[in-house]
Amino acid sequence: MAAAAITAGLGHWIDTGVIFVVVLANAVTGFLQEGRAEAAIAALDRTLAPQASVLRDC
Repeated sequence: MAAAAITAGLGHWIDTGVIFVVVLANAVTGFLQEGRAEAAIAALDRTLAPQASVLRDC
């Protein structure tokens, strides 16, 4: 965002637009991946056995 502000200050509007698009795409991608990661962790939690049986002194 700092680079976009600097390029805007210099009047390089095309570069500013490209930087904003890249930052926005990166934010959207990160948001989607975070949601998928949380779903994967939830699926793993459902497959784990919450308790175990232990045999001692058999």
